[in-house]
Amino acid sequence: MSGKANGGIVESQMHKPSVDGAIVYLNANPNIQSVIDRVEKAGGKVVMPKTQISPEIGYMAFFTDTEGNKVGLHAQINSKCKAQGFALLHLLFKIVFSRLPPDACPYWLIPRL
Repeated sequence: MSGKANGGIVESQMHKPSVDGAIVYLNANPNIQSVIDRVEKAGGKVVMPKTQISPEIGYMAFFTDTEGNKVGLHAQINSKCKAQGFALLHLLFKIVFSRLPPDACPYWLIPRL
């Protein structure tokens, strides 16, 4: 196992893009700003720039993707927390993907940021 979180986004009749729904946070370690700098070049829009949550928790930012979904980014300052962050992301993806209907079809795989 590489320790990197992967995932996918699905498209179906029952899924509608939204900035008001659940927000998926992507791990932007080790440099959140380098990820933010790629958003608008890829067709998205930064709606909240890099913002420090706290020295213990790290930084966050929000952007909307090309379909209109609001997505969160998070990067940790303290490297001791990285293992916990990866475990949390793994659990999040496991929960989300276990609830998808069988006819949901992945159409875009999230690249490593």
